[in-house]
Amino acid sequence: MGLRAQVFSLDPVVAGLEGTRTTHPWLWGVVMETGYSNGIATLVALADGTTNLYLSAGGGSSVAAGTRPAVAAATHALLSTAEASIGNFALDDTDHVPKVGYVRLRLLGWADRRGAEAEEDQISQPGHPLAPVFHAAHAVVTQLRLIS
Repeated sequence: MGLRAQVFSLDPVVAGLEGTRTTHPWLWGVVMETGYSNGIATLVALADGTTNLYLSAGGGSSVAAGTRPAVAAATHALLSTAEASIGNFALDDTDHVPKVGYVRLRLLGWADRRGAEAEEDQISQPGHPLAPVFHAAHAVVTQLRLIS
């Protein structure tokens, strides 16, 4: 949970993400959290390609920018998909975790932070307004699993 808190308090300029504005003009990061009975899974995807998967019960994986091209490409695709879907997200400055069976998506923007939450069995369905971002985030998770 400490690592999760760090991303929500991160200053993207201080972290050196300012140079990514040409590729991702609105976002510098996406966080997807899923509530499970044994804890929370948190995916953090930043515009420089840094990608982390944290499990509140312990464990996870971390990939630094540029070290794994497939992960970095999936991360950039996630950010692009999220930018294209920005209208489906409301302003959000909360840090609460999703309940069991729910997914919370947060867009970390240069000007503000936005979020949306839905039941996992709903958000995964074609036609759900958040489905493209959900599936793009799971493509990142897939790439992380392939290198584990």
